[in-house]
Amino acid sequence: MTAAGLDPEKPWIILHPDVSEEKRLYPVAEWAAAVGKLSAMLNSQFVLTGLQPNEALVQALESYPVYSLTGQLDIYELITLVSHTRLVIAVNTGIIHIAAATDTSVLVIYALTNPQHTPWNVHSKVLYFDIPEKLRSSNEVVRYAYHISAQKMLPPATPESIAISAAALFEQADVHSSSVHGHNAALLSNQ
Repeated sequence: MTAAGLDPEKPWIILHPDVSEEKRLYPVAEWAAAVGKLSAMLNSQFVLTGLQPNEALVQALESYPVYSLTGQLDIYELITLVSHTRLVIAVNTGIIHIAAATDTSVLVIYALTNPQHTPWNVHSKVLYFDIPEKLRSSNEVVRYAYHISAQKMLPPATPESIAISAAALFEQADVHSSSVHGHNAALLSNQ
């Protein structure tokens, strides 16, 4: 990680925009706006993770302290990274479950694709965004859950709400201990 430019002594937030389905994709411009607002609020670094590099997102984030590790981590390295961060910001995908398993705070940018599945017994917040009709499920149970969710006043996933929620979660996160940071530095400098 130090080879990527990340300072392991300074706190970081994981950004995980990677999705397995187009319908859960949060727009690049909104990711960039959220990171810009959050960067102005916190003295933190951001680590971009995922399987496939998203060049449009990397370019949109180039003026912020964002370090891309997309496509560079195996599952064990990703678990280690997640377990040593204060906060994961991600769409509803597998890294949220890793965060839950490692007792790491999460902010989920949740596409209304399967809205009955939400966190996860960890310090978390869920913000929602709608998806186009053509991408909605044809499964009757999921469509019913979507219809019920659409009628509720769910907190929206706007750049402003993401930044405010992430800053609050970041500040409240239970950092394992000050000794962990020293351990993080030694551990991560070997990556």
